[in-house]
Amino acid sequence: MLLEVKTKGKMLPTWQFNLFKNINSWIKKGIDQDWQYLGFHVITFQNTNFVDGKVFFDGKTITEQELIKKLSF
Repeated sequence: MLLEVKTKGKMLPTWQFNLFKNINSWIKKGIDQDWQYLGFHVITFQNTNFVDGKVFFDGKTITEQELIKKLSF
């Protein structure tokens, strides 16, 4: 899994989004069969953590426990 973490509500700039989109595509095509690739995802903190604002996983609100579950593989 590839992750990009943004704080204070920052969004991916277009160049970075396009770069990660390409990297994601290349990895999917070239990954060995015995590997499990879980994709590219963006975690965005409204401020800096779960206490001082909302947190989003790929643009959807997520709780701390839900995020821990997603990242525990």
